Amino acid sequence: MKRLNKKIVCILYSIVLIGINVFGFAIFSNYRMTDKIFHKRVVEVQARQQELVNVSEVHKELLKFANQYHVTIMKYEFLNEKELSIYTTNQQEVLNMKFPYTTWKINVYPFKDLKNVGYGNTFFIDHTTRAIEQKLEQGLSQYGIVKIYTNQQKWQSINNLSVLYLLGFSVLFLLLGFSVYYIYSRKKIALMKYWGYSKVSIIWKINKDIIRFWIFNEMIWLMIWIGVGWKFEGIQKIIEYMSTCILVNLLISIIIFLLAIIINCMILSFEKHISEGEKNGFFSQIKKVSYIVLISVFIAVQLTLSNATNDAQRLKDKQHTLSYWNKTKNIYTINFQGYDSSVAEDSLEARNINDELKNFYQKSKDKIKIFLINSDNYEKESDGRGNQRYEFEYVGDKEEQICSPAGRSIQIDENYLKRNPI
Repeated sequence: MKRLNKKIVCILYSIVLIGINVFGFAIFSNYRMTDKIFHKRVVEVQARQQELVNVSEVHKELLKFANQYHVTIMKYEFLNEKELSIYTTNQQEVLNMKFPYTTWKINVYPFKDLKNVGYGNTFFIDHTTRAIEQKLEQGLSQYGIVKIYTNQQKWQSINNLSVLYLLGFSVLFLLLGFSVYYIYSRKKIALMKYWGYSKVSIIWKINKDIIRFWIFNEMIWLMIWIGVGWKFEGIQKIIEYMSTCILVNLLISIIIFLLAIIINCMILSFEKHISEGEKNGFFSQIKKVSYIVLISVFIAVQLTLSNATNDAQRLKDKQHTLSYWNKTKNIYTINFQGYDSSVAEDSLEARNINDELKNFYQKSKDKIKIFLINSDNYEKESDGRGNQRYEFEYVGDKEEQICSPAGRSIQIDENYLKRNPI
């Protein structure tokens, strides 16, 4: 029976080690991915007041600068929470960027294709120095205010607490297994005490096979971490993988063994009472307590699984809503600064802009079925007190804002119904 209990403890320990390493590796890989992608220098080009930034010229300047100084410049476009498009001046470098584990879908495109999705004003730059950054700042200063800083992207280490709960329950089961194993080893403990063994010697004798099993498993997991690190990031990053593996496993194992030693010491202290207590049902009381704890853990596991099922259903619903998000991928914003549509102007420049817009709309309407959205009511303006207010907030009370065309509404032309029939 004692040998069987020892095997059960080893099996439970294996389950805990699997959970610790898989969970720890997922967190570490998430950190590595975030560090590789987002921990870079950022270049922002902000338009000066009443000026229009020529984005195509900025684009050409960035391409020229990247080729001249051998730096990598990237623009990130998120399609959804787990899909990222990277437009880069060095495709091969990004394609060679490997991650051991990630649920993200990463698409890589040449920087010149950025014109198809809009330029934006924020770029990531890699392989740079302060001297190179100063030259870039000087080169882009003609297009607006240039800011260069280190990105401090925060990464979410734990996405699903249910996994953490299950890991905690497995550790609790392991400690219960230790307790049962020590109780069934009480006769051996009594003999060793009778022969004059110290408490330290008794604890070692009782746990040595489990400790050897733990060391063997830890060596296997260490080799797995090293192998994965070598494959995906090369020998230069092996130290990081080794240190993370040792830290994760050693920290949890020290906590488990400290608790196990406390349980072992309690069994040593109460061994005489336990042996004598078998006659008056003391041991049966211990088993009853164990059963109560096991039932409580079982109920907790059921609640966790129920919570996980609900989370899965919510995730399914969110994935369904992504179909609507995908329809917005081809929505573009065109903003002509310096052209005020509210002013009746008949100048040649105004007519030319109107003609260009009309031609663009007519061709695009027939070719790709675009539709126009006017959201002027949601533009923000300063209220003169340092705060920003939407345009519709200046239209009467809340009821009027709902009913009025100048209130909480947008204007969409009839082509919307061609793309999204009711």
